[in-house]
Amino acid sequence: MGAAKQVLLERTIVDLRARSGTSDRAQDYEARCKHAERKLQLEKTRLVDAEERWNARLRELEKRTKDAEERVKRERQGAKEKVAGLLDENK
Repeated sequence: MGAAKQVLLERTIVDLRARSGTSDRAQDYEARCKHAERKLQLEKTRLVDAEERWNARLRELEKRTKDAEERVKRERQGAKEKVAGLLDENK
């Protein structure tokens, strides 16, 4: 959604700039263009913030996955050692 909004704002800015040079309402178009540019900058900032939050979530999930894999590996090793100990007792 953010990228589509960004493209729409960029097109609006281009259109307003084209109109501003050919009309009696140049100041109005210029003001609208500046407003659209501010909105575009705000949208870009929001997009970057959202991406940073997703990256942080991804890093956290990767860390949790790695920790879980290491825990499972330790548990398996412990189970193997326990089985080996029981087998030695039964000999």
